[in-house]
Amino acid sequence: MVLSLVLVLVLAAGMLAGCVSTGGETASPQRLLVSRSGDRSNPVGLSGAVVNGAVYVFVSSAGSVRRAEFFLDRAATGIPRQVEREAPFDFAGTRRHGQAREFDTRRLSDGYHEIAVRLTLSGGAAKKIVSRFRVANHERPGSSTSTSSTTVPVEEPPVSTPAPTTPEPTAPPSGSPSGRPTPATTGWRHTGVVLTPYSGPCVITARGTTIDSKDISCALDIRADDVKITRSRIQAGFVDRAVLQRTGNGLLIEDVEITSPDAVNVTDFAIESYDGTNMTVRRAYIHHVYRGIHPGNGTQILDSYVDENICRPGDCDTHAQAILSNGGTTGVVIRGNVLGCRAPAACTAAVSVFPETMWGPNSYWTIENNLLNGGSYCTYLGYTPSAGERPNTNMRVIGNVFGDKYFPQCGRYGQVASWTPPPTGSGNVWSGNVDAAGRVVNP
Repeated sequence: MVLSLVLVLVLAAGMLAGCVSTGGETASPQRLLVSRSGDRSNPVGLSGAVVNGAVYVFVSSAGSVRRAEFFLDRAATGIPRQVEREAPFDFAGTRRHGQAREFDTRRLSDGYHEIAVRLTLSGGAAKKIVSRFRVANHERPGSSTSTSSTTVPVEEPPVSTPAPTTPEPTAPPSGSPSGRPTPATTGWRHTGVVLTPYSGPCVITARGTTIDSKDISCALDIRADDVKITRSRIQAGFVDRAVLQRTGNGLLIEDVEITSPDAVNVTDFAIESYDGTNMTVRRAYIHHVYRGIHPGNGTQILDSYVDENICRPGDCDTHAQAILSNGGTTGVVIRGNVLGCRAPAACTAAVSVFPETMWGPNSYWTIENNLLNGGSYCTYLGYTPSAGERPNTNMRVIGNVFGDKYFPQCGRYGQVASWTPPPTGSGNVWSGNVDAAGRVVNP
């Protein structure tokens, strides 16, 4: 397969309606640039570019930037797609050897899109840049739909793609106590239904929509209340999220398997609640994706199996978790699950509850009676005062087992990276947590 990139240099600035926003300034030393190469060579401005295949997007003039938060089609609101805290500031992240990670535009529909970046400068000032560009993976350069402009065709070398291999269900964790969820007791198979192909909409806008007993091959974008996805399988492929609760209340995901179709087209997040509320995930079987669930306010994750994550070959340097919050989330219940994060993915933890400065602390979480495995540490629950973070509060971590599936002490370096007891962590409770041998685990 040949991945190609066509970069369009717009001749008149007036042709770009609202491509760059700099908070009222007439000019900005920082810009969003796009290159065809991971070394960021020969870049052009992202604003007005027409792109396809793999591209590399980054912030120019990064010397005065302390932090960059990237957004795709979100106008710099909500949860960032990527947060970079040191140069170079790459939209898709930076590899350990300094090369930019690719952004595959085939994840997007053809047409106009925006990448926004919210910058924190060295003096503490904030700045927002928004660049509008067009994706054209299914049209020929120079076609009648292309913007009138000077074009510079570029071709990537062929990429060898491994033969697809469908992930197989894995055995339950060795030594799991009786009654814990396993691949055999979660997902759709244990219900006895026969799946039929899903042909309905992938963007759900009708209240009360029910999707049952379906084999789903697209990413579902939920924008309505009381949607139910039951007894089904979702294999959305190489997408950011298999299920996105963009808005709406009361989404139910029950007896659903979420996985990747093969070892190349790996889904990033299985489920994310963005601006939705009161989502319930029950008896889900989530495996062979890169990251598990990003809960929103009022989320319940119950009796589910989230483990056996994978990453695309050569693309394993973005941190992974079974459960992740970046901050500002309240009223979450995580109970009775098996939650793991395994190498070779760059695993942070089975459960990470970060109170990042941008979003603030999390509150009123219950993490109870789960089996946890993997990551650098199995849990990250504390805060970093030097980064301006405030502590999570009213966190109840009760009766969990810190297992030994991947490492003898649960995580590579231990069981608990951080925890904030009272009075600083107001209302926080740590009780009855043990390791695989039944010994008490103290934070």
